[in-house]
Amino acid sequence: AHVETVGADGLLFPPYDVETCAAALRQLAGDADGRLRQGWALRARQQRVFSLDRHVEELVDLYGRTC
Repeated sequence: AHVETVGADGLLFPPYDVETCAAALRQLAGDADGRLRQGWALRARQQRVFSLDRHVEELVDLYGRTC
């Protein structure tokens, strides 16, 4: 995923780094509790950062600065 989407809550790796990607996937596959923790953290981030209210606030701010 992109850092803008998952932030510090996601597993990130450099583009085209298949070894690091594979290690991250193996880590997730072997850690059910870790998957749940990460899933809940990502869900909370989505609700906080990408909520409809936040989106509207950002648009109003953008239009206010450009008009």
